[in-house]
Amino acid sequence: NLLQDREYKFRVRATNIHGTSEPSQESEPVTYKEKEEEHKEEEAEVSDDEEKESEPEYRDVTLNSSEKVTDYYDVEERLGTGKFGQVFRIVEKKSRKIYAGKFFKAYSAKDKEGIRQEIAIMNCLHHPKLVQCVDAFESKADMVMVLEL
Repeated sequence: NLLQDREYKFRVRATNIHGTSEPSQESEPVTYKEKEEEHKEEEAEVSDDEEKESEPEYRDVTLNSSEKVTDYYDVEERLGTGKFGQVFRIVEKKSRKIYAGKFFKAYSAKDKEGIRQEIAIMNCLHHPKLVQCVDAFESKADMVMVLEL
């Protein structure tokens, strides 16, 4: 319900489960303009944002049990070790892109099923702020998940 060609100042406050915050300081004066001008400015802003950050590529990853991770990736230094395995920096041979390779020791069917479930869950989770699984390999005693770095 703002009127055109008028100046407005705003104060913001947040409300959540912990209560309501104090109002912020007043904003700089803002002038409400005609709708046509607004649309042109919004379109310009959107195109600028699109150029800065493109939509990530999401893949539906399936376990590759016929080939080895070393057929497609060079395994480099270890980045970390955890309860379930080790993480290495790996480089895709074709594109030279750098990824993280999560190497699991999976001797039992139960271990392998748990990793398969993790891959299935990651296939469903698509968000720019989440690490994506881009490839997966399975051998007799090892499983590898290739993750964005």
